[in-house]
Parts: sequence; structure tokens; C-alpha cells
Amino acid sequence: AVTTTGFAGLVTPQWLLDLAAEPLRSGRPAANAVQGLGLPAEGMTLNVPRGTTGASAAAQATQNTSLSNTDEVWADLSIPVVTVGGQQDVSRQSLERGMPGLDALVYLDLAGAYHAELDRQVVNGSGAGGEMLGIRLTAGINTATAFGAAPTAATFVSKTAGQIAAVAAAGTKVQPNIWLWHPRRWGWINSLSDSQGRPLVVPGVGGPMNVPALNSNPGAYSGDGDQTST
Repeated sequence: AVTTTGFAGLVTPQWLLDLAAEPLRSGRPAANAVQGLGLPAEGMTLNVPRGTTGASAAAQATQNTSLSNTDEVWADLSIPVVTVGGQQDVSRQSLERGMPGLDALVYLDLAGAYHAELDRQVVNGSGAGGEMLGIRLTAGINTATAFGAAPTAATFVSKTAGQIAAVAAAGTKVQPNIWLWHPRRWGWINSLSDSQGRPLVVPGVGGPMNVPALNSNPGAYSGDGDQTST
């Protein structure tokens, strides 16, 4: 009995080109979540005035005495305008003799690489060496030291709640309104259970109470504009 391998090129291999899997990219969840503004028409540096010391107000001690007087202090936050891009050298023969849509696959991969790098710089950009100034390296923002020991659900919730309180305490105009998690941390907290084996992060159906997090769409990726998990 002859198998297909015995017929050489008479049994041709098939490629499911419409199912081609692109390289994995992390998307741009942080960039989609923060406020986006259009660039001015000119300039390579954006300056945002920031008040570092505000005026003061207090009760007047007695009549005809001086009122509270504190000089305001302002400083400019300088943000460089940067270029994030990439290129791919592809032979003419690859485009002309390759599968239809090969150029689109290459372009999609470049676009994915762009979005992933943009998101990295939004969070961790150094503001130097051609990189934008990221959130974590912006001077004067509130930060907290990570755990000294292996984190637990209780210490994680305590730490993050403390940061929310610290941001809110900075002033009435600053209110935390989004919580960005690394996928590893989200996966970690989804893996935790209580002493009875019940998961700490539960689906939103049924109205759970007193949970550290709520999974409104299990398995979904919440990064690109559609925040499906909180």
C-alpha cells in the first residue's frame, strides 16, 4: 500500500494563508487609556506649566493684621516630541511572486511593533535619547515602593488602595480614575483563591461582594480601546 509520501509532488501541500498568524504584540492599553491630544503645528518641545507651590489662605488673626501670603511657584514640564517608527526591507520578488496580501501582513506587523513600543514609552519612556517622557519617570508624581516580601491578595489591595488615597490627597483636582495592571499581575490575582478554594476574582454575573477585582469578560484582552476587565 502506497502512502501519500510515495507520490512525491503529485500530492501537493496546502497552506492556509488566510489563517496566517502574525507575531504576538502586546498592543497599547496604556496609550489608549490616557488622554490624547493633537500636536501643535510647530516645535520639538512641549512645555506644560505646573504649579508646585500654591497660594495660601487662613483665618485673619485679628482685625487690621496681615492676611496669609504665600508666593506661588510654577515650573515648566518639558516634554520632547519624538518619532516612533520602523521599516522592513522586502524584495520586489517577494511582493510580486508572494501570496496576495503579503505587503499587508508586513505592514500589520510594523503597525503592531509601533503600538507596542509607543505603549512602552507612554509608561516607561526616559524623556532622553529620542524617547518620549513616560508616566513613571515624570518628576513629582506619586510613587510607592513595591512589596518587601512575596505579595498576597491582602497586601496587594492594601498597597494599591494606599496609592489611590495618596493621589486623591494631593488635591481636589487630582482624582485617580484608571488602574493599569501588567498582564502578569492580572493573571496572578486571577489565580488566587481563599481558604475554601473559592476564587478571589470572580465573574461579574451574580453581583459578588467584597472581591479584590471583578472579571467582567473572562479571557478577553482589555488593551486596545475596549476595557473589558476591571
